[in-house]
Amino acid sequence: GASVTDAEAVSEGLYASVRVPWGRHQRWLVLAAARGEERLGHDLLYPAQSGGASERLIGGLGVEDELGFFADRLTVTAGVRLDGDYNRLAVPTTGALAPTSDVEPTGRVTARLEVARGLLLRAAVGRFVRFPTLLELFGDGAFVLPHPLLRPEKAWAGDVGGTLHADTRLVHASLEASFF
Repeated sequence: GASVTDAEAVSEGLYASVRVPWGRHQRWLVLAAARGEERLGHDLLYPAQSGGASERLIGGLGVEDELGFFADRLTVTAGVRLDGDYNRLAVPTTGALAPTSDVEPTGRVTARLEVARGLLLRAAVGRFVRFPTLLELFGDGAFVLPHPLLRPEKAWAGDVGGTLHADTRLVHASLEASFF
């Protein structure tokens, strides 16, 4: 049947990190991130079926340890994170769904090597999580259908790559290649 909907979405966030030198060749990074989102949908034809407000909170805490070798020409970084979300979603006509939450540990190891002046190689591997976006959960009322029961995507990922660059007083040029 016919439908006319409107929605308001608000998102706010905070990210903080502290990098702490630990000796001559070691650095620690501690980070915290939080984001709150709220969406209020309105059914303009049938206001009683609007469903109410949906809210979600996404956050993470992490720590990384970076070690430098050979005058920092080689750096190796290992990090762990704890990411999570809490959702209280409302669906038109049915109202609020039962709250859901997920907490996922993630981690990664990276290495970067300056082979020669102008040649940099790097590699990384880790376990990552991606939480659904606001658009994926709620749709846009026109082209993207809502799917409020989506779960986070989890996967192992890795990449290797290199950068070749040259700098002069007048020109900076670089060529980069990566394989994911």
